[in-house]
Amino acid sequence: MSFRKKQFLGFGIIMLFVAAILFLTVYFMNGMRSNLREITEDRYEKVKTAGEIRQGFTQSDQVILQLINSEKAADAESKERIEENRNAILQGIAFLEDRLNREEARDLLTQIQIEYSALINTEDDLIRALDGDVPAADLR
Repeated sequence: MSFRKKQFLGFGIIMLFVAAILFLTVYFMNGMRSNLREITEDRYEKVKTAGEIRQGFTQSDQVILQLINSEKAADAESKERIEENRNAILQGIAFLEDRLNREEARDLLTQIQIEYSALINTEDDLIRALDGDVPAADLR
């Protein structure tokens, strides 16, 4: 085999390795891209759910403040809106409980659940006081 043929054979082998490395790089980059997309979509769902929980808190607080400012008894519509917000918040917490994968986040969510239970009791006490079932002086 002549020297020129050996050069072409060597060049062909080098090009074959370059093509193989390029193919592997594209293959692994595509896998990384799909993994990053999955992580981003998962994070989006978590952030969206946290925003919905916060919105539920805000809406419930607004309804209770309107009732306190108007000094009227809580009507069925207000109670229903508060109950809907509670259900939405509890569903959001349950969704996050399934999705969270870090221990610190789970601990924070547990703390939020405990504090939210206390908030529900306080809301119920306020509604009962506005309805006249419990004197305002007896509130905690």
